[in-house]
Amino acid sequence: MLSDETIAAPATLMNAPAAIGIIRITGGKSAEIISAITVNKDAAPLFAGGRASIKPRYMYHGFITSPGGEARLVDEAMICFYKSPASYTGEDMAEIFCHGGSYNMSKVLEAVLKAGARSAEPGEFTKRACINAKIDLCQAEAVCDIINSRTSAFHQIAVSQIKGSLSYEINAVKNQLVAVIADIEANLDFPEEDIAPVDIDAVRETLLGCRHKTFTLLASYDYGRIIKEGLKITIAGSPNVGKSSLFNLLLRENRAIVTEIPGTTRDVIEETVNIEGVAFALADTAGVRDAEDVVEKIGIERTYENIRGADLCLVVLDASRAVNDEDIRLLAETENLPRAIVINKIDNTSAAFGYKCLPLKDNETAIEISVKENANIDALKTLILKKSGTLAITSQHNADRAVITNARHAAALETALASFDDAVETIDSGSPIDLLTIDIRAALSSLGEIVGETVTDDILHKIFEKFCIGK
Repeated sequence: MLSDETIAAPATLMNAPAAIGIIRITGGKSAEIISAITVNKDAAPLFAGGRASIKPRYMYHGFITSPGGEARLVDEAMICFYKSPASYTGEDMAEIFCHGGSYNMSKVLEAVLKAGARSAEPGEFTKRACINAKIDLCQAEAVCDIINSRTSAFHQIAVSQIKGSLSYEINAVKNQLVAVIADIEANLDFPEEDIAPVDIDAVRETLLGCRHKTFTLLASYDYGRIIKEGLKITIAGSPNVGKSSLFNLLLRENRAIVTEIPGTTRDVIEETVNIEGVAFALADTAGVRDAEDVVEKIGIERTYENIRGADLCLVVLDASRAVNDEDIRLLAETENLPRAIVINKIDNTSAAFGYKCLPLKDNETAIEISVKENANIDALKTLILKKSGTLAITSQHNADRAVITNARHAAALETALASFDDAVETIDSGSPIDLLTIDIRAALSSLGEIVGETVTDDILHKIFEKFCIGK
């Protein structure tokens, strides 16, 4: 799987003005390439002696030129070379720190490619780091998670996985299994030697301990999935109850148009909001009412679709007026769905509101807020965490504990659990001990998929195609 090709890509954005841009190069020709395209202030080669004249991890100042033919000055830059294996990829690497901007960076990259590199594929730098055993597959996937993190909680988990928290837990279980297999096979292969017989009860206890650790890791996926993917919240209500105002307040920006004209919101507007480290996809919807306008009717249909697909629906009522048929209809529609009743405009409560007459579920209460006065909004956020089931898990989470956030990891752990169950059943049924090694090796294979020891090329390709180019 190792490649002799030298690759290059921008490691910073090219499509926006920036003070600094970084072009990254890795592969056997890295030193040759930077030697070919760099000169000093006197237009002499910056690295006249080639690779031997480049001091690793030293920052050089020079100028980038286009290689071949009549050299043309491209940009002033700083250049750093990393000698194999002491680099991110484990190969010879170089980084060019040039001025940012799409055109300038494209010309620097063009010079690098002309000098002998090819354009890198998405995630190819990290893929090479993984193949060259600089990091394992768990750590490689955590790199992508850090780049894509939207909340502090998910970022913290990704950083922990880069440090090896998940790999440590997986490898600890694998080491125990390897020791069990070694003991069993020594007895099977060398019966004439003076080797103590296998303590099958001790093996069973070890397998149950490994199963428990695996199950604990898998159980963390409920928390990890929520932290990574977030939950969907729909704000629903009849027109002018303050849905869009609440939407803007939770986002802390004027994303939705707010007017006193009923039917202003015609379609679903979605944005991500961070509440105590949990990402929520917050949706503002069209006011529910009997509408004649065709466009508004479509918007209301989408509101109901959004309500049914939400992890939590905030049903907003208006305390400044009496409860109407539209409110009652919406409460009936959401009766069997996860919801929170939010009474807005308590700063202007009407005697005709009639809150106590609302058809609420048993033991269901409402939270009273004022978007205008910013009253009880923190309490509403806490209620959202509680109603969505995230309050307990966020408060219980230990930052140093390994957490599963990846569906691929969860599937491999489920398969490993099944293999542990098969192994214990093999012992309990009194089957020959050599059959036990089949079940244990199956568990090892599943756990090895997580850290990349038994993963296929197809899976590797699917993992790294999600990365950005240059990482």
